[in-house]
Amino acid sequence: MLSTLRKPGHLSMLAVIAVLATACAGGGGKTTAPGGGASVQDLNNANAAKVQKGGELTYAADQPPAGFNTNTSNGNLFATGQIVQNVFPSSWLYWPDLSAHLNDAMLVSATQTNASPQTIVYKIRPEAVWSDGQQISADDFIYFWTSQSGKNKKYDVSSTLGYDQIANVVGSDNGKTVTVTFAKPFPEWQSLFNGLLPAHYMKTLSPDPVEAWNNGLTNRVPQISGGAYQITSYKKNQSLILTPNLKWYGKEGPFLNRIIFRFIEDSSQQPAALKNNEVQLIYPQPQLDLVQQVKNTPGVSSSIGAGPIFEHLDFNLKNSILADKNVRQAIATAINRQQIIAGTVGQFSSNTKPLDNRIFMPSQKGYQDNFASAGYGNGDMAKANQLMEQAGYTKDAQGLWAKNGKSVTLRITTTAGNKLRENQEQIFQTQMKQFGINIKIDNSPADVYFGERLPKGDYDIADFAWVGSPFPISGSVDIYRTTGGSNYGKYSNPQVDQWLNQASSELDLGKAYDLMNQVDKQVSADAYTIPLYQKPTFIAYYDKYGNVRDNPTNHGPFYNAFAWGLKTTAK
Repeated sequence: MLSTLRKPGHLSMLAVIAVLATACAGGGGKTTAPGGGASVQDLNNANAAKVQKGGELTYAADQPPAGFNTNTSNGNLFATGQIVQNVFPSSWLYWPDLSAHLNDAMLVSATQTNASPQTIVYKIRPEAVWSDGQQISADDFIYFWTSQSGKNKKYDVSSTLGYDQIANVVGSDNGKTVTVTFAKPFPEWQSLFNGLLPAHYMKTLSPDPVEAWNNGLTNRVPQISGGAYQITSYKKNQSLILTPNLKWYGKEGPFLNRIIFRFIEDSSQQPAALKNNEVQLIYPQPQLDLVQQVKNTPGVSSSIGAGPIFEHLDFNLKNSILADKNVRQAIATAINRQQIIAGTVGQFSSNTKPLDNRIFMPSQKGYQDNFASAGYGNGDMAKANQLMEQAGYTKDAQGLWAKNGKSVTLRITTTAGNKLRENQEQIFQTQMKQFGINIKIDNSPADVYFGERLPKGDYDIADFAWVGSPFPISGSVDIYRTTGGSNYGKYSNPQVDQWLNQASSELDLGKAYDLMNQVDKQVSADAYTIPLYQKPTFIAYYDKYGNVRDNPTNHGPFYNAFAWGLKTTAK
């Protein structure tokens, strides 16, 4: 989903993922880039060290939360996920090498015990409790499933996928055994029960369970935790503090006394804050000046990585102009993605190339060109002109496309203060002016953009990125299916819905990949979105901290914050 990134509900696909190499630098302010030959073990163990109890770390967060339930459409933010990663536990943790691992702090096991009907049995550790002493139990799994099953359309959910295929969830063994039986096979079941919420606590937020789920944690800081840390202070748009959960049941950590989120939405200000030791960790969207400034900061290590994250432009099909497929195709044809890359990420990541698939990244099995091969993204103005003429538009005296006396003006929207995206918008604006479309830049603060404007469809063209997990298929379903909670632009194609439905229950991965590529081809043909590029990640931290490392999945670097600490003896 990183300052203006959203994470698609949940993604899937384990062993088939190719490793995306991220080389991590040592001290002295060096920055390394992808492709440095790092092994899987290097990715998972970068900056591994023995750490001591005590101390604190301040993180420069470039986005405040829009709420604390990341499973709703407005709370579905990567930035919020970093906060609640260590508050609301997940059944599986996503590691830097894009593999998924059982959260063995909370679970003894999670295994498929039957194929027909598909049955998964979760064994919860007896010592696993919420911070109020209540057991983490089957009740929490049942609540999580019920809220996201899609049976009650009043529940606001970012994705129902997988949950809507479950027949029942049953508890036994005093609630410490959970049996999940599927009505329809779901091959990517490890993507479920991610960010588990406490059923008993959620019931206290409102007598209406729908209201409790939708809005109970929107303007309310959760007073409970099932992870290593809990939220003890929040000053809106200023700071948030995590302190150890005294009821933490894990065998390791937490080591730090406090993790402080300081919200610095203007990413250009983060290097100075790092240099002045006002913050000790940053994870911004990388930009040339920012990377160079960090590189010259003594005692700081940094790295540029790559993962299942991609930048894109989305059209709002409720806009009367963009409802015309010819217009969308014309814009997708006229845009020059290589020029956008050269003026932004290409300045610090020379390997970045235009992305031609929305489902799979270039290093993943299943990747194929479904976008450029359709004639898009290369600045073909002649073809784009033909498409506009087919749509009934002609150029006016100012050289703008017009119909019925009205010239085409569209808004492009992203998060204010993100310099890379602001540059991106300006390049796009210039390209479209040359083409004959007037683009107005209309940005908002991150919490407004993601918490209000995207869910309400208050945009014409939206610029943001999806942050994936080890699972590239299931995370795509609710972005492109008609009823998907992450389908902000209201795209609808019955054939796409059918392919998505088939792929989400297809146990043969080869067939599932073929179906998802059919989806991607059709989305390209309909020109609903414009994939730009696989987005680099950038992390920088002071060397005195151990076990801090990049994790380019939607679990992010905070996936192991319970293990962070001040170094004693580095391994």
